[in-house]
Amino acid sequence: MQTLDQDNLQEIVANNDTVVVQYMASWCGNCRLMKLNLKNLLPKMRILHSY
Repeated sequence: MQTLDQDNLQEIVANNDTVVVQYMASWCGNCRLMKLNLKNLLPKMRILHSY
């Protein structure tokens, strides 16, 4: 996974058919859990690039 920001978000979205974006706050317990779940799912998904 890669951290997206205002400089690269539009480029990533424009150059990929499907993009999953997770918005999170470091203090948010549910956000941290979702990040862990996404990291565990990435190897199981057929993806060409992980940002």
